[in-house]
Amino acid sequence: MSQGNVVNQLAALRSYPTVRQRLDSGRLRLHGWYYEVDTGFVYELGDEGDFRVHAA
Repeated sequence: MSQGNVVNQLAALRSYPTVRQRLDSGRLRLHGWYYEVDTGFVYELGDEGDFRVHAA
């Protein structure tokens, strides 16, 4: 459920015209991250829409 929230929040950000313009021009990049408290793992949202453990 928390990872779904990350996806939804990124979609909401992309809906703002100013954000969309900067994304389209390459002046802005958005990243989705999820931190798992009990393991300490950080997950990165990939281009395919899946979360993978981020390698430091």
